[in-house]
Amino acid sequence: MIAPTYNFAIEQGATGGFTLKVYTDETQSTVRNLTGYSARLMVRKNYTHPLVALSLSTPASGIIIVPLDGEIQVRWEAVQSAAIAAGKYVADLEIFKTVGGVVEVEKMFRSDFGGVEVIPEVVK
Repeated sequence: MIAPTYNFAIEQGATGGFTLKVYTDETQSTVRNLTGYSARLMVRKNYTHPLVALSLSTPASGIIIVPLDGEIQVRWEAVQSAAIAAGKYVADLEIFKTVGGVVEVEKMFRSDFGGVEVIPEVVK
C-alpha cells in the first residue's frame, strides 16, 4: 500500500504540530485502535540526505499516541524548529509494533518532495 501524502509547515522558532486521526477504512467511520503502537517522524532535506533536520518519536520525544481515539499527536518545540534552516523538506511518519518478535512497520504518510516548508523566523 502506498502511504498517503500529507504536507505541512513548520514556523522557524515556534512551537507547533498537528494531530492525525487514523481510521480502519476509507469511509472514516471507525477509528483504529493504536494500542501497542509506537511512532516516529523524520524530516530531511531530501529522501536520501544523510542529515535529519527533525526527529520525533514516542513516547517522550514529540509524539503522543492516544490509542483508543486513533490519534497521533505530533508536536515540536520552538528550540527544535529554530534549529532547522528555512526551506523545503520531506517527511515520513511511521507507526510500528512488535508482534511475535517481529517489528511490523506501517507508513502513515509521506510528504511530497518539498512538501514540508520551514518558514523563516523574522524576529530573533
